Amino acid sequence: DGNANGTGIQYREDGSKESETIFAKNKYQSKIWYRKDGSKWKEIRYDIDQHNGIITYYLKNGIKIEPPMVDGKLHGMVVEYHEDGSKSMESPYVEGKRHGTSIWYHEDGSKRAVVSYVKGEHHGDRIWYHKNGTKSFESFHVHGKEHGTTIWYYENGNKKEETPYVNGKKHGKAIWYREDGSKWKEMPYNEFVLDGTVVLYYKDGSRKEETPWVKGTMHGTQIGYREDGSKWRETLYEDGIKISQKEYNTHQYDFEN
Repeated sequence: DGNANGTGIQYREDGSKESETIFAKNKYQSKIWYRKDGSKWKEIRYDIDQHNGIITYYLKNGIKIEPPMVDGKLHGMVVEYHEDGSKSMESPYVEGKRHGTSIWYHEDGSKRAVVSYVKGEHHGDRIWYHKNGTKSFESFHVHGKEHGTTIWYYENGNKKEETPYVNGKKHGKAIWYREDGSKWKEMPYNEFVLDGTVVLYYKDGSRKEETPWVKGTMHGTQIGYREDGSKWRETLYEDGIKISQKEYNTHQYDFEN
């Protein structure tokens, strides 16, 4: 009848069984993961919609851990684990929805992420970390939508990108930085659409290029600069189409094409 039934098995490169998945009528029923020694360490029993599953962990000491359930819904502190038995996540649930602060962990026990939820939606801080402990990303949400300045970081702690959001849309001036901390790009957004002048910078902070955008389309004169501040190119755009271009040599003579 065209429906998949049976068991799918995945193996590691060394030949040991990594997981097995049971199908019935083209749908997942359950999936089991195994350690290299053959012992079972995680099992998921899927629900009807195939998007959620109940996870059971089997620790090396023989302890079986199942999530707290009330009336068929997750309710209480849900904890997940890495294969070695270390904690990978802890998240409070209320009536089947995340509610409170969820924390994810690297295998060495350091924090991977801290995310706030209210009734299943992102609400509050969302912070991710590099393995060295420095922040890799932080944002703020209001009822599931990004609101405020979202920041990405390099592993050395310097900012990589900062972008303002209003009600889930980029709105305001987004700034990108090089790893050494110098600014290299500014992009103005108006409700998720580029609108204004995009500016590129040299490492010394002088302008490298200016490009005008109007409601998501290049429109106006793009100007390129040498590191000494002199112009070397002007390009005219109308509604995203290149109309003309003028270049300047070091002796200030110009030619068009």
